[in-house]
Amino acid sequence: MKDFVKFVCFIVSITFLCGAVLHLFGPYDDDNLTAEFDEPQMSVSVSGYFTAQETLFEDIISGVQKRPIMSPTQTDGVIAGILSRARRL
Repeated sequence: MKDFVKFVCFIVSITFLCGAVLHLFGPYDDDNLTAEFDEPQMSVSVSGYFTAQETLFEDIISGVQKRPIMSPTQTDGVIAGILSRARRL
């Protein structure tokens, strides 16, 4: 059980590390912080209950990109916390 918990902590820490690298070097335009998509007519459908058209999808994406969830410093702190917990196990 202890090995499984270590493995899960390792996978989570690698995921956060990849997220931090993508956050720093991702495909973002520095001028207006928008990502570039190949398909402009994109819609999201989840089991037929929710469908978001192009404008709603772009509003969601632009809102997320303009206000980052975590700064790189906070991401480093999260990664350090996960790794220190994994070492204690």
